Amino acid sequence: MDARFVDLAVELEMLTSAQASELLVEQKRRHKPIGEALVELGHLGAEDLDALLDRFHLGQLDFDTAHLELPVDLMHDDLAPYLVTYLPKLFRRVTQVPMKLRAGRPFNGRSNLPHRAMVSITGDCPLAIGIAMSDELSTHVHRGMHGDTDGAPGGAASTASVVEFAEVLADAGRRSIENDGLQAKTTRAAYNQLPKSGFWFPATTPFGRGILVLSID
Repeated sequence: MDARFVDLAVELEMLTSAQASELLVEQKRRHKPIGEALVELGHLGAEDLDALLDRFHLGQLDFDTAHLELPVDLMHDDLAPYLVTYLPKLFRRVTQVPMKLRAGRPFNGRSNLPHRAMVSITGDCPLAIGIAMSDELSTHVHRGMHGDTDGAPGGAASTASVVEFAEVLADAGRRSIENDGLQAKTTRAAYNQLPKSGFWFPATTPFGRGILVLSID
């Protein structure tokens, strides 16, 4: 039956309502998350617990960017809401790694992330898309796109995979607006480039950092 045990116990007269309420209060007082119990028993370190919980909560977000507030300049753009929603889904599909985007902020054209790519969509909804990733994150993209699990590709190979990933993202955006009857084309992605302005969305993953840059200038 779809009911709590305590409610069934009262219904079956195994407990009175007063007893049930008293037991629920006592249960809440004694409750201890299993992670804390494992730390107390010495089976898990406190830092390990924090790291595992961060990873767990990131996964539980299920990449839901539906409520991610866009900057005012992007709110009425047909492509921007689709891209910030689709990027985490695409990233997980390619790498099996969860990703969460945070709110966008003005971008000054600079990033210290080593692997960068830019691709533009032209037509009825022009938009420049930039992707930048850390070494570790680009390694996961390379492995996901090429099935290469032997070591880290590094250098140009990692950047090339980020470029391919940016082109896949842009092509998905192009198809989304074409389905709405709008005209769109994608340009060939540029290596080690990002838009000069616009807005950047920090990307959080368990294995490194990345950013998405969107510019309508």
